[in-house]
Amino acid sequence: MIIYFASVILSCSFTYLDTYKKNHAEKIGLAGWIAILISCFLAGAREIGVGSDTIGYGSIMFEVATRTNSLSAYVNSNISYVAQAELVYRIFIYLISRISKDIFFQFFIIQFVIMLFLYKGFKENHLGRYTWLAMFLYYMLFLGFSLNLMRQSMSIAIIFWGMRYIKQREFFKYLLVVIIASSFQMTSIVSIFLYPFYYICLDETKNSASRLTRFCHRYRRAINICILLISASVVIGARNIIGFVANLGIKKSYSVQYNNIRGGKLFNNSSLILMIMFIFPFWIWYRNMRRKNGEFNFYFMTSIISIIIWQISAISQEMYRIILFAWTLILIMIPKYLPLINLKKNRTIIVLYYMALGTFYFVYYAVVIGANKIYPYVLRI
Repeated sequence: MIIYFASVILSCSFTYLDTYKKNHAEKIGLAGWIAILISCFLAGAREIGVGSDTIGYGSIMFEVATRTNSLSAYVNSNISYVAQAELVYRIFIYLISRISKDIFFQFFIIQFVIMLFLYKGFKENHLGRYTWLAMFLYYMLFLGFSLNLMRQSMSIAIIFWGMRYIKQREFFKYLLVVIIASSFQMTSIVSIFLYPFYYICLDETKNSASRLTRFCHRYRRAINICILLISASVVIGARNIIGFVANLGIKKSYSVQYNNIRGGKLFNNSSLILMIMFIFPFWIWYRNMRRKNGEFNFYFMTSIISIIIWQISAISQEMYRIILFAWTLILIMIPKYLPLINLKKNRTIIVLYYMALGTFYFVYYAVVIGANKIYPYVLRI
């Protein structure tokens, strides 16, 4: 546990040095690179088994790559972990194996890709002096996924960075980002919905705003209610949806999810309560935030539907993955809109609130429940 919190303190400190008083600087400075590399060494130096998937595809794919003499032979391998992985990810792992046969470099490079795209996303959203808080929340909420769901975490980080093209109304560029991200992990294809969802939720009435945005702004309350009802219907109909997707035969793992469907529970109580607690302060200031910034409603509603759809995990344990990319946007919402809270005293209280809540979340899931199997941390080198 000490090594995790030492990494958090160091990363957040260097992030603070890189971003304080540089609200509009998108270039990553020396301190920023150090902040990124700290988590990369943390990932690279870990023992196989720190992160559930390191025992499976995480180590086996790399081991097969080191023993294979050609890229063609590797990507066409009939070994299950290799054959089931997306093509670009197979190529990616093979190329890493040409650099070194030490698995440290695979884990290090995977984490570097994740952190680079996330950090660039922080910069491009101008989080300013609160960028360190985004880094802190990443460690507390998403580091476990990065050390476990390596393919999906890379995919999510690419989507996170690619959000810039949604705001620039560059649909085809964003579509290309989604295709690239999905070539690492197919689930990210769902993130295509963020493009229209952004303009549905955007509160803007200027002439430059799209007709869709102006229409939705006019009927904002009704639109938000419809979004909530659609999200709830996805959870209620989850068993049928999962079964339908599994029967398409697109990927074997979807059939596994279908076979793991559990009856009875509709809510994942612990995740529901904790996730609500992360958005609670912004629910209190919702109207005020909306008036001050037109984008706020998008981030807030994205977090709401993430919480609702996450409850599918009570039905099929791993199905939260379909909405994990959307929940990651909370890393933008919290530090980006924190400065809009008027009194400095209130802002300080909210920062302390998130530090305490984030710490509790990490300890509860990583230590008490053992989620992602990242605790205890064991050094391999």
